[in-house]
Amino acid sequence: MFCSNCGKPVADTPFCSNCGAKVIKPEEVFEKVEETVKEEPAKADIEPAIEEEPKAEPAPEVEAKEEVPAAAPEEVTKEEVPAPPEEAPAPAAPVAPAEPVQPAAPVMQTPAPAAAPKKRSKKPLIIILSVVGGLIILGAAAVVGVIGYRQYTITQKYNEAMTAFGEGKYEESLGLFNELGDYEDSEYYAEYSELEIESKKIDGLISSKDYDGAIRILKERKDFFGSDSEGKKAAVLIDDYTNVKAAYEYMDQGDYENALVKFNSIQEVYADYNYDRNYCDAMCRLYNAREENNWTGIIATLYGLQIQDPEMMFLVDPKTDEDKVITDAYNGGEVDVDKICEIVKPAAGEQSDIFEYALKGFKYEDAVKLQEKKKYKDAMAAFQELGDFLDSQDRYSSCKAILDKEEKQAKAYATAEEYFKNGEYYKAQQAYASIPGYKDSDTKASQCEQELPESGSMKKSNGSGVNMKITAPSGNNVFLKFYDASGNAVAQIFIRAGKTAKLKLKPMTYTIKAAYGDKWYGDKDLFGGKASYSQLMNGSSQDFQLKRNYTYTLRLMASTTGNVGSSTVPGGADGM
Repeated sequence: MFCSNCGKPVADTPFCSNCGAKVIKPEEVFEKVEETVKEEPAKADIEPAIEEEPKAEPAPEVEAKEEVPAAAPEEVTKEEVPAPPEEAPAPAAPVAPAEPVQPAAPVMQTPAPAAAPKKRSKKPLIIILSVVGGLIILGAAAVVGVIGYRQYTITQKYNEAMTAFGEGKYEESLGLFNELGDYEDSEYYAEYSELEIESKKIDGLISSKDYDGAIRILKERKDFFGSDSEGKKAAVLIDDYTNVKAAYEYMDQGDYENALVKFNSIQEVYADYNYDRNYCDAMCRLYNAREENNWTGIIATLYGLQIQDPEMMFLVDPKTDEDKVITDAYNGGEVDVDKICEIVKPAAGEQSDIFEYALKGFKYEDAVKLQEKKKYKDAMAAFQELGDFLDSQDRYSSCKAILDKEEKQAKAYATAEEYFKNGEYYKAQQAYASIPGYKDSDTKASQCEQELPESGSMKKSNGSGVNMKITAPSGNNVFLKFYDASGNAVAQIFIRAGKTAKLKLKPMTYTIKAAYGDKWYGDKDLFGGKASYSQLMNGSSQDFQLKRNYTYTLRLMASTTGNVGSSTVPGGADGM
């Protein structure tokens, strides 16, 4: 058996091992004749199978000879078909194009749909023939092997197109399918090839962030493949790249929270955007850390972004010295701000601003610690440097108020100490009491009250000749001071409440002042500021004339009766 295309002997196989053409067996030709004779009457003329092929010169019609009538279909047998000579190739017999085996049609390196739609030629080639002596007989007319050659050319071109398509040579297959026109399913595969050519652009479009261009091609794929697996895959990718596009738009606006939502919505190409998704997640953490004034959280996140580890895995497994510095600070260890400034180099702009904010936060925490340790001057200097950061100004004012108060307390304490030293115990007590809790003020204030003196003269009088007996009221201790005409204090006496004491005086004119109280603060502050201080009055005069050899009795009491009056002494104990 010989190949009808190249004429070389072939084995009993469907295709020629030399040129690849379909092998036409004589029996198949014969059976085709029998089949077509039954279906179609003989025709005098033949139309070319493909209108685009150059038209061959028409062969002269061969009249049917009466002595060689055409065999009736039922009379034709296989034995009547001569076998092709071994030394020469048999003439090519036109046959209907073999149904091609369709290779898998890759779409983005994916298989084609299970079954591509098939189209029939608009002008089907109906051949009624038999083989007689190397001539192709068509009814009453015969044409020398031209028709078979043309049919082979179409089949060969179709097979070449399908082979190119199967190998992913879509530009080549597109050209061939376009040349074939509406032959078989050429139009379908032409469109398919063109779509695959366009689909090869998707990766480049995505790389250049032309998501609209990629989505346009994916929509064409979705429309082409419909509801099959490739169509569904295209629909998923359309959603994915729509989300990717929106995510980057949000990122450009600094809205990392919504960008993260979009990245998390990706299905098919999720892994391709892992870093950007983690970046958005890190930026969200960065904003949260700033909102919460988590200074070490800010530093750790910025460092993670810097070393392209937005998941901050270095906190779990620090490898470098820099990792350890940041990890220790993050875990509550020592914070070396100078070292952090050497390690962390945030991106310019927003990240840099947040970094500066965190550095202020560390300084703020140090200032608060100084304030808590009552190192108010140092704390004030630190808060003043921070300006309006958080409540730095309020803390500055608070430290200043404390320092002002301490300064007052120090002055009051010094004054109290001076009073106490001078025996002005009431004044000392008041000074100590004004600064409760300061140093030992409370203790010293209680030490200012003195023991009550015994009743009797506290200062020798200026002479004798006059005896005076003085009785104190039952509810108050009394201290009396006698002055001569020049205003000099010449005698003084203390009488406990309800007691009587005697005093010897020189006969002369005196003015007498009295102090009443229950707590004694020494002979300078007497009964203190809450006591009663009076000038005794002799009628309308302050003078009391005491005569020699007289004994005078002075009974002091809270009563409106009596011949001795009183008026308040200005200045209290200081006026005595």
